[in-house]
Amino acid sequence: RPSTDLALVVEVQAASEFDEGQLKTIGWTKILLFDDQLRVVSGRWKIPIRIMPIRKEFEARQLNSIPQCGLTELSYRIVNYRDADLQSAVKIGINQSTHYRYPPQSYGAAPMFYPPPVSGPDHSEPEPQPEPAAPHVEHKNVVRLPMHDKYSNIPPPPSGGPPSTITGSAPRPSPLKPVLKSNPVPPPSAPPPSVTPTSSVEGHNINDSNDPIGFQVDRVKHAPDGEANVRLTVYNKWAGDIAHSATRPISFTTHSVSQSFKQDYFVYGREEDVFEDVHLQRDMVVMVRFYLRQRIVSADEESIQQTTSSTILDDEYLVAWAAMPLMNTYGDVETGSFKLPLYHVPAPDPGEIISSSTKGWKRYGKANVRIGIYHGTPPREYTPSLQSDEGEPSRVEASEKPWVKCDRETPLSQPFQSGDGFDLYIDAARFLPDPITISRVAGRVFDRKYNKIGKDISTGINLHSDIYNPVYEYRLEFRDIAIPPSATLLVKLYTIDKMTKALTVVGYCALNIFVESASFKQPSADAGGVQVSLNEGAHQLRIYHQSPDALQPLYKDILKESHRYIPCATLLVRVIRAPVGPNGKPLEAERVPQADWARLGLAVARPDYSQGVYTSTECEPSPGELNMFKSLSRRPYLSVRESLSMIADGKEKKLGTDAQIENFIRTQLTRLMDTTPLDLDLTYITSYKPKYGLKVSVDGAINLPWSQFTHAMICFNPPGAFYYGKKIATYDKPKLTRKLDFDSEQKSPAWGDGYFSFQHRAYHPNLTLIIHLQEISVTIADDNYKYGLQEQAWTAVQVFRDRYASTSVFQLPLYEGAPTQSVLQRLQVEPTNETLRTMVESNMIQYAGNSSVFVRLGDGRRQDELEPLVDANMEYLPAEKVQLYLKRIPSQPLHDLIPQGKDLTEFQESLSNRFQMLVDRLLETDDILSA
Repeated sequence: RPSTDLALVVEVQAASEFDEGQLKTIGWTKILLFDDQLRVVSGRWKIPIRIMPIRKEFEARQLNSIPQCGLTELSYRIVNYRDADLQSAVKIGINQSTHYRYPPQSYGAAPMFYPPPVSGPDHSEPEPQPEPAAPHVEHKNVVRLPMHDKYSNIPPPPSGGPPSTITGSAPRPSPLKPVLKSNPVPPPSAPPPSVTPTSSVEGHNINDSNDPIGFQVDRVKHAPDGEANVRLTVYNKWAGDIAHSATRPISFTTHSVSQSFKQDYFVYGREEDVFEDVHLQRDMVVMVRFYLRQRIVSADEESIQQTTSSTILDDEYLVAWAAMPLMNTYGDVETGSFKLPLYHVPAPDPGEIISSSTKGWKRYGKANVRIGIYHGTPPREYTPSLQSDEGEPSRVEASEKPWVKCDRETPLSQPFQSGDGFDLYIDAARFLPDPITISRVAGRVFDRKYNKIGKDISTGINLHSDIYNPVYEYRLEFRDIAIPPSATLLVKLYTIDKMTKALTVVGYCALNIFVESASFKQPSADAGGVQVSLNEGAHQLRIYHQSPDALQPLYKDILKESHRYIPCATLLVRVIRAPVGPNGKPLEAERVPQADWARLGLAVARPDYSQGVYTSTECEPSPGELNMFKSLSRRPYLSVRESLSMIADGKEKKLGTDAQIENFIRTQLTRLMDTTPLDLDLTYITSYKPKYGLKVSVDGAINLPWSQFTHAMICFNPPGAFYYGKKIATYDKPKLTRKLDFDSEQKSPAWGDGYFSFQHRAYHPNLTLIIHLQEISVTIADDNYKYGLQEQAWTAVQVFRDRYASTSVFQLPLYEGAPTQSVLQRLQVEPTNETLRTMVESNMIQYAGNSSVFVRLGDGRRQDELEPLVDANMEYLPAEKVQLYLKRIPSQPLHDLIPQGKDLTEFQESLSNRFQMLVDRLLETDDILSA
């Protein structure tokens, strides 16, 4: 019987590498079947999947209070029974995605809202299908829930599990605690059980001593993100109970940590506990338990607080375990550093842990834990598994054919005569950056002196096309115009930036209209005597960030030679020779019936990009762009029509017809033409991905307050590990420059190291890059060379803005001395530039004269965009002293300081090696802490 209360509850199940191949419910939704007039709600619909738990009692209007499960949507059809056979034959596929619409906003008395998607996989170009725009929903109501978000139905831990509380001395705190901001575990308080020695099955107790046994937890790697603890317990294997020291059970739990500075790592900093008077036995085994409360993030990757009364050490968060024998075959304690694979719970009983086979134990993905064990004196050296060497960049990953190679192999030779004409087509754009909403292309054809030729170019936009790959389908005729051989098409692309809500110029493109016949060269002069051919065909053009210098002659490569390009973004245009009529003159569309345009060649259909007809060799992507294509391709297909809600402030609801929408877009993109539009902020191309990390290059400095050799250290804060002493610094060693340019000057040195790679660096909203310069003296004493560290200066720059990595050349002011821990801690919680200025005003830090350093910083995929020392960002320089920072003080070349008789190459290597040794010595003595 029809009822407005009748609904379907749909569950979505999935499995991942952490779920042992078993399907688990990760989300759900509720589908109403009848409207308020008891009619079947037939049609093609799409609705978001909601996160767990299932709340089937919720009414439709309440669903919007539940966050979305990642970006998941359910597309479904409801049909009348009489249409079932017909509907069963309908083709289903990704190309039909735009046929599915959000349900009406009201089925009955209460409105029901569904949010639009905010990201997702790429969609092929859809067939035009009008769709009501989904109501706008704040992105913080949409969450990305990992498939392995929670481990339900976990079997209980093995018998003889660790005690919930332990008496004795509390575990020694991790040295990383002040950096990682761990939440300490409450101190143990329960009394110890009585100790009963257990004899070993394998023999007598051997090599027993009163030396203490220490256990250290180094790190867990390749586990899902979240908050994690490690609990380490020693068992008597055959008895199955927990081993004891003279005073307490041998078990301790680390502090909780998160993946705070490197992706995929939970770093505990060798947090340790020591147990005195342990009665050693051959059958002792060490068992490690891994507890994880996974992080749930919104679509804009902000953490969402989980409401739960349970602690992270509750069984529901026990997700994996590892084990190893405590004693070796010689009766000695196994000492050293051990990397143990983690396995899915439940763990076997202690008597089954150590065996010759791991059959039946299922790996917890690729996760592993590294622990340390020592017997007697603690190890002097700490060599953690988290190496400072970041390794080579990840292999290139690209979406399917984001770029199709097409080269013009044969030069054009057909002469272009006076009286000939051509048609210009502005077809589409591809892979525009994230801030794009509505867009249009405007421009003109100019001669080399910027004299305008022909009509202005001003496109519309296909309302059903994707905002990131918009279709313009614009055509402009050029007839009966004297066009000089040097003519160049110059266009710019406008948008309303979704972040600033302001009119913005995305970038510029240029294309030569002619080539010298039988060549690929653009004519450089307009004088007669040179036979030219029309540069006809389809062209894929790079989009460059800024306009050409109007003081220079205009030609097609002027943008390429002087400006940064917009990564991955291109414009598709065509130049087609005008068809001629029976009289031999070019046809004009206004004089031909529209029904005959296509037949006569006055309306040539836009080719599909995948056909490979657009000449594209000048847009060949860099390796970094190939990796960016993967991220850009995963953005959701968002039509121009749907995007209006992002910029129209509700006005889009009053736009009923396509003509009204097109007029609104035209107004938005032209209303501020009497003022200067903004330039696109090149930071916001595609959001940061830890997999590709960050790239940093320290290229040079000017006006240093010393006159000897200089090298630089590079590190990030948090954790600022170098400035907290040796134990912590080994987990995140600074990078050191090595290639000092001896042709540069004493006070203005340069370095040729190029980029340092920092892969898998975790996102932190206040992550700061620290550059620390050190003066190095070289003196001769008793025929030996003595190296020493003298003066020093440092600076900082904020790495991220709104989850995007700042990608720019920065000129940064230097500050005296070294950054203190209090300075580093403030930079971890406050915006960098404002905080530095405040600290200068309060005399907490001081400028090092007018000295500065040039640094290239960027997303790990975008290193090819930046040239050293060019177009530096000076926002960190004090505004009242910018000119002083730009004025270089002349000084002596560095090669004049090389000790007599020293080979330059050998001395360069020797200087960098000594610098490394001096920095290591600072860590050995912790002198850096008093700097």
